[in-house]
This record gives sequence, C-alpha cells and structure tokens, in this order.
Amino acid sequence: MHPAASYIWPGDAGAVLRNSAEMKTPILSPCIKVCVVDETAAVCAGCRRTIDEVARWAGMTDAERRRIMNELPHRQVRMHKPAET
Repeated sequence: MHPAASYIWPGDAGAVLRNSAEMKTPILSPCIKVCVVDETAAVCAGCRRTIDEVARWAGMTDAERRRIMNELPHRQVRMHKPAET
C-alpha cells in the first residue's frame, strides 16, 4: 500500500492518488463550516458550491478546484425565508 493512500477513504472511486507530494499539501477549500443548503438552488449558502461539487471536491484536480474557486464569488445564493405566521 502506498503511504499516502491512507488519505483516501476506502471505496472512494472519485479520489485519484496522483502523487505523494500532492497528498502532503492541504486541499484548497472554500468551506467555512456554515453548511446550509438552499434546496431550490442546491447550493451551499456558506461556500456557494453545488452539492455535486462538495461531494466530488476531494477527488478533483487542483485545476478543477481553482476554476470553481474563481467562480464562487460570482454565484448568487438566494435562501428562501420561511413564511411568517
């Protein structure tokens, strides 16, 4: 077993071990630990990533993550307010 393989969850087919040097660097992430999903837009209100992007994040290449990071400031999140009673 490759020493860096322990960073990948067993059964995570989307995670690709590219090389051990990359696995030693932290994965760039926009997560701010405010995970609230707008069900209509299917976007996290904290980081503005789609549910699919959140799920695939660890398996993406650095280039894919950078592309998404550049898009995030331009994404609108419209959280629906509950109806007032």
